[in-house]
Amino acid sequence: MTQLPRILLTSLPLEVLHHVSCYFCSHCLSDDFMRDIRWDRGMKQIWSDQPRIELLNLSKSCRLLRTVAQPVLCHFVCVNETKRQEFFSFVRTLVERPDLRSNVRQVVAGHVWPDWSGGLDSEGPTPEEQVSKPKLIATEVRDGLRKGDWRPLRDILGSSYVPRFQGGPQDERFIPLVSLLFHLTPNLESAVFACNGWPSHETAKALERWNSLIKLTSLKELFFGPNAKEEVEQGGFLLDDVFCLLGSVPELEVLHCDVYHRTGVDPRTRPALADPQCFPHLKELVLTNWHLDIGSLRHVLGAVGPGLTKFTLWQCLQHNIIHNFPSWRQETSGIVLDEALDALQPWRSTLTELSFRLHYHEDDRFDDPVPRSLSRIRELRVLDVDANSFGSAWLAKDEFASVLPPSFCTLKSLRGALRDGFAHMIAVPLGILEAIRAGQLPSLKKIELTDPLEVESIICTGQQWRDTDREWERLAGSFCLAGADLVFRDLDRYEERHDAPTPNGESEEADGYLLGFDA
Repeated sequence: MTQLPRILLTSLPLEVLHHVSCYFCSHCLSDDFMRDIRWDRGMKQIWSDQPRIELLNLSKSCRLLRTVAQPVLCHFVCVNETKRQEFFSFVRTLVERPDLRSNVRQVVAGHVWPDWSGGLDSEGPTPEEQVSKPKLIATEVRDGLRKGDWRPLRDILGSSYVPRFQGGPQDERFIPLVSLLFHLTPNLESAVFACNGWPSHETAKALERWNSLIKLTSLKELFFGPNAKEEVEQGGFLLDDVFCLLGSVPELEVLHCDVYHRTGVDPRTRPALADPQCFPHLKELVLTNWHLDIGSLRHVLGAVGPGLTKFTLWQCLQHNIIHNFPSWRQETSGIVLDEALDALQPWRSTLTELSFRLHYHEDDRFDDPVPRSLSRIRELRVLDVDANSFGSAWLAKDEFASVLPPSFCTLKSLRGALRDGFAHMIAVPLGILEAIRAGQLPSLKKIELTDPLEVESIICTGQQWRDTDREWERLAGSFCLAGADLVFRDLDRYEERHDAPTPNGESEEADGYLLGFDA
């Protein structure tokens, strides 16, 4: 048998090696990669991106592979700040290697900083510095931030003004580097920041001038929120401070904010947005775990352009927030679905998906007005809403179906009226089924509800539970015959997927991620 000649990987053309490297890159494999990194799916997967680790190990085998792989490794950057040296190392690489800056497309940054203050104030090199190069720019960064005068910041930002972050909160030492990262990555498309306390009012104001110096025209998607559930206890940040940081992203299409803080700012003292439509191209706006009054919501929407297609507003997901901050209950209760729909009327011809939730475990909000304006959102296809947000309309099958627009395709509903159980849960599906049979909802193909058996287990047992099971089975069969699906969703699994992210754990894979840039 003839033995085939052995082909060395390094003997392949550079173009082929580049294509091989791209097979290890999540950004190259999927344009929708960042869209899949949602808070409702958790962020632990980000720190275990095995293909990226394999590419990093492969690049260490020889100088040629390292040269080819480095630009690809820059496409998707995940900074786990439990290792403070990693972020410094990557920023240093971009400062020293201008040729790599244009390769950065997606950034995920989460930090816990358990020893940041000690690293700033301690004398002598850290263990990482002892085994690395004699002169690390990380040391220069820390020294420069202490003095408020780090030259790369001045040079790249084109300004001699650098805020003096001395003795401030930990985020004031992190945000300058995040801002610098923005300025070093002209082709950045997507960014995720899970950072406790970011932004504080002070850092937002200090960085507002920095962000006015450039325009990140390539940044399309921005996701940010707290790094841990402990942020609930500490508060979060004001929505107006977010706008101070977003003035440099005029082409933004997706903004996803997951935070735990009130945003009720006095309109008379609230800073006006520089442009009434500072997000003229925004298509998707997601505000989860916010505490909004209707005035704040209208203020946010006033910055959105005419092309909004997806809107999510989830308020107060965690019950302990209401317990710790009882004054927020009244503020958050002030906005109901009908008010939100009125505020969204400028997008009634473009909005296709709407998600609205008020997670009050102990309240059944039957006094909410019927959301008549829902039918005026002509292109709406997907509605994800609490049953109780419809008030009494949820209990009347004919009335509920009458407020749905003809374009409706999917209804997702959780937390029905638990206090009375099956009788309330069954009304809406029956009304929708009759509307489908009558041809009133020709596009409706899917209805997702909280598992009715779970609801019934709270209030009934034995024969009642078995009767409920059979009744829902018959109803699901009737929907199938009518050309639609009735799907039951497990509430516990749903809430587990939609909890705030907790990317606090360290990962063995992430520990060495940025080592590929150290040489």
